[in-house]
Amino acid sequence: MSTSEPAGAEAGIRRGSRIVVGVDGSDTSLSALRRGARIARELGCRLVGMTAWEQPVAWPGYYGGSIAPEADARAVLEDATRAVFGTEWPTWYTAVTREGWPAHVLISESDGAEMLIVGSRGLGGVAGLILGSASQYCVEHAHCPVLVVPAAGRTAHDRNAHAVVGAEGG
Repeated sequence: MSTSEPAGAEAGIRRGSRIVVGVDGSDTSLSALRRGARIARELGCRLVGMTAWEQPVAWPGYYGGSIAPEADARAVLEDATRAVFGTEWPTWYTAVTREGWPAHVLISESDGAEMLIVGSRGLGGVAGLILGSASQYCVEHAHCPVLVVPAAGRTAHDRNAHAVVGAEGG
């Protein structure tokens, strides 16, 4: 790489391209958003913080009329954005909420993106899994490279982890 090329040029990341980060309010998603912000800032990319929501299934006699999943998702994303950027969001950052299963929403958003970043574990699922179901699904189905950010303070030795590598074209 010559000194006149911008950082990331050797990896094929284009200045102004889009990086998508899955945000669910968990500690690992905040770490993913922080990592995405550093990468986007360094490489001159646009960053999209993405939160997905689903309409809960109503069971007779168990539906709570005050459930507002879209508003809750917006609040989660705004709180995460404030935690990472403070009150002044950079112009290269966009916060987006979409309806749907988080992994499907992220896969759709990964189309045309340079990179998808997710935390290794979100808020759902079974405690103790090394990689959450949405993260695993993204690694297997994304349209771009996927960066999985591990939980803070955990080492490979602590969790008996294996390397997870996503490949294009598969």
